[in-house]
Amino acid sequence: MKHLTLENCWIVITTINKPTEAINKYASICSTLGWQLLIVADAKTPDYPSVDGLKFLSLDDQKQYFPEYFSYLPINHYSRKNMGYLYALKNGASCIFDTDDDNIPYAIFDAIGTDNDKIYLYDCPNAEIVNIYKGFTNDMIWPRGLPLDKIHSFSSECMVGLGRGVNSGVGIMQYLADQDPDVDAIYRLIFNKVFNFQGDRKTIILGSNAWCPFNSQATLFFESSFQCLYLPTFVSFRMTDIWRSFIAQVWLKKQGKHLCFSSPVVYQDRNEHNLNKDFEDEIDGYINNNKILETCMSAVSDSECDIYSIMMYLHEKIGLFDRKEFKLLELWLKEIS
Repeated sequence: MKHLTLENCWIVITTINKPTEAINKYASICSTLGWQLLIVADAKTPDYPSVDGLKFLSLDDQKQYFPEYFSYLPINHYSRKNMGYLYALKNGASCIFDTDDDNIPYAIFDAIGTDNDKIYLYDCPNAEIVNIYKGFTNDMIWPRGLPLDKIHSFSSECMVGLGRGVNSGVGIMQYLADQDPDVDAIYRLIFNKVFNFQGDRKTIILGSNAWCPFNSQATLFFESSFQCLYLPTFVSFRMTDIWRSFIAQVWLKKQGKHLCFSSPVVYQDRNEHNLNKDFEDEIDGYINNNKILETCMSAVSDSECDIYSIMMYLHEKIGLFDRKEFKLLELWLKEIS
């Protein structure tokens, strides 16, 4: 396997729980590999023990390091992760693995950033929203955020086999998750079953015309794509990472870089959720994700190439964001500049 440069990799998690099995395993991995696990506190987060490989970023720390941004960022919100990204960047991260406290790493986890044995390019002739999960399984399953009328959108004829060592053009790698993959509430309400992706390990790189939502549960951001990390705050909790993924794909395509999806390196032992509440939080996506993605497709040629301009383009075209979002975004970009 060809290993990419992961000498200063940071794993970023925000949680309100005491150390979970996933967090303990990530801390052990980081201690062994010389990486860093960053736990971003929120108001309900208990104090964390001091262990090798783990840095706890308390609310007081956040206020000390980023006082202006801290004053605008709401408490008790998943986008507290943005504080973690800033701290990792300020401390020289060369890549960031974005995950959650219930995504438990497999033994193969320390091989993230490597080439799998089978690498494909999903290359379609026209702009297309794709259910990329169908490239990994024949079973009925789709990623959270995929427009529901695109569940069957996948063509094996668009899969082109590639040689090894092609990941250098990739800006973001989304790893799938076993046991309880990242799917929407509709899927869970209908099927309610344990699911594992089977078969050979593979990576599928999306071509310039292919689009698919990705999440914040097992996602590797390389240095070239760090400005794509920003999680919108004044949106539905279940859409913040999904809409980030749409914006990021505009940026990647404008830069000539790629998003890829790869076989699982984690399995999810999902924290307790109310599926009806998840469904309510996803309604904005069920209704609007097709329109948002279509607008993103036009943004590739119509907008400027920075994240602020892309988000403003989406706001001006379809009113996607609250105006308060742009104050937070300005402060966040100021910090990473």
